[in-house]
Amino acid sequence: MAPKAAPKLTGTELVHGDDELVHGREVAASISVTTTFRAPLPPDNTPLNLDNMDLRNPERHVYSRYTQDVSTRAERVLSKINGGFALTYASGLAASYAALVHFHPKRIAITGGYHGCHNTIEVYKRSRGGDLPLIGLDDDYQPGDLCWLETPLNPTGEARQVTHSCSPRGSILNVLIRDIKYYAEKAHAAGAKMLVDSTFAPPPLQYPFKWGADMVMHSGTKYFGGHSDLLCGVLVVPTEAEWKTLWTQRTFLGSMMGSLESWLLLRSLRTLHLRVPRQSENAKGLARWLSQAAGGRAFDGIPAGVIDTVWHSSLQGKDSRGFEPSAQLEGGWNPTFAILLKNPEYARLLPHSLEFFVPATSLGGVESLIEQRSTVDPGADPRLVRISCGVEDLEQLKDFARGAGRVAYCEIGKMGRRVGFVKYETKHEADNAIDQLDGKELMNCRVRIVSLVSVHFRVTGAVTHSKAIYQDEYATRVRETEPLLQAGRMRSPAAQSTVKQERISPHGTRVARREDSRGRSPARRITCRSGDPRTDRDMQIAFEEQVDPVEPGELAENNKENETPGTGNVEASPVW
Repeated sequence: MAPKAAPKLTGTELVHGDDELVHGREVAASISVTTTFRAPLPPDNTPLNLDNMDLRNPERHVYSRYTQDVSTRAERVLSKINGGFALTYASGLAASYAALVHFHPKRIAITGGYHGCHNTIEVYKRSRGGDLPLIGLDDDYQPGDLCWLETPLNPTGEARQVTHSCSPRGSILNVLIRDIKYYAEKAHAAGAKMLVDSTFAPPPLQYPFKWGADMVMHSGTKYFGGHSDLLCGVLVVPTEAEWKTLWTQRTFLGSMMGSLESWLLLRSLRTLHLRVPRQSENAKGLARWLSQAAGGRAFDGIPAGVIDTVWHSSLQGKDSRGFEPSAQLEGGWNPTFAILLKNPEYARLLPHSLEFFVPATSLGGVESLIEQRSTVDPGADPRLVRISCGVEDLEQLKDFARGAGRVAYCEIGKMGRRVGFVKYETKHEADNAIDQLDGKELMNCRVRIVSLVSVHFRVTGAVTHSKAIYQDEYATRVRETEPLLQAGRMRSPAAQSTVKQERISPHGTRVARREDSRGRSPARRITCRSGDPRTDRDMQIAFEEQVDPVEPGELAENNKENETPGTGNVEASPVW
């Protein structure tokens, strides 16, 4: 089957695609919140027959559950840019349920994808007494089946899904190609239907009808809405007759969009051609940049040992069967993708440690979003972080991840909770870290960067949080601005004190523990010399004795017994 021609997304279509439905002098559509409309005097006693109304071009409105000005206009624009007949719903999941009602499938072929759709299918199954078998996409189809293909895949953004399974003979590599044309031909040959969830790739990125889809579904909340301020679902079918059937079913399912949300959607569609290509380019650039650090490598300021895998369709080329993701994604790459970090703690902390990424679920908004996916999808790997790129400048999105320079080594949480240890390649880059990052807000606390000079390292820096309550038998007040590495302790009121023992502190200096005449340990401070007289003066070091620093391995080994006092009641934070 040769691919069909796809419509070209243009600003003209988005801005003027609903002009034939505009009545009046206004330029921007008015917000209408009315649910009902004044009726004209009927010519006779004949009841209203909706079947005789042109529901796509209504001369008047009766009730907003049927039609209203703004939703009708939004659906007209959506129809034109998707190359079919579009109907809006209250949410993406409402649209997915409506698709199930419409197809009434004998079985559903589905593998992976958005967990919300799987849960909607379970709800629909209960309406049929549980009589709805689920099969895999690569199983054999029968007449009456529904092939449910999500591409690119949520949450990874892949056009070709690669998984590993175990068998008595060892690990098996499974490759599931999200090839619309392949599965459309397979479904139609068996008398089945095919639905494509194209939420991750709206126009102009992907046009599923071109490759044989019977229905296209979008969560319009995402890219069609584009501003994180509305809920919307969209179903698109190739014929007006199917659209009328969907309209009737929606009317009595009661799952239409609200009037205000319809207005927000129409407003957002005007700029779709500006937003999505920019988001696509940002995602491609960011994914390819991050992929250089995959496998735990250090790259361009990304610390070693942090990123395991980066998933994105732009990183997948033609396979042995000839499927080329760029052919299906003809207008650009999906703006949402995922990374797998080395451990779940990094995934928990990273979303809350970046300046220009908002730690929130969902995707498609003009602002970049990031989330540890397992917080909303219990089935996701806790190391997986999903990233939705917005329209910001790509280099600025990289900047805070880079920090201030090339990172050669880092430790997170090993020196005490909420303390990070970073080694930069050069002193200049360490100085940049202090200039650029010191005093910035991170996780609702102000970050302090403390410079340390070592004979074993060229330059090191320590990232700390400034606000902490230091608990000690002799401490009577809170020091809010001193770095944690100083411990911020008050001196003991003891008149006499002598050196009793020494221990290695986590940052490589010896700390003199002193006891008063009654054998009690007073509050103590930790030596933290930087070589900068201004820094040393600010530290107000007491009872100090500078010695050779220790290597990071020693820090890790001795961390528990030598942990900095006063850092045990706050959480760790990532360095980038």
